[in-house]
Amino acid sequence: MMEETAFGAFLAMGGYAEFVWPAYGVTGLVLLAIWLDGYRRRRAVERALQRLARDGSGQDAQGRDTGRNDA
Repeated sequence: MMEETAFGAFLAMGGYAEFVWPAYGVTGLVLLAIWLDGYRRRRAVERALQRLARDGSGQDAQGRDTGRNDA
């Protein structure tokens, strides 16, 4: 018979490990998805700002007219 260690007790979560660990996993995936979305959006905004600074195209990141054509 194995002696239960403090770490083993932690992993067992008082008998609720089958509910707790998947919840941690899902939470981690959601946080990762939120971070990736923010990272991608920031990069898109930075590219749009660089394009506007370079050529003053007056279009947003999706190529739609922003109504700021000064020409």
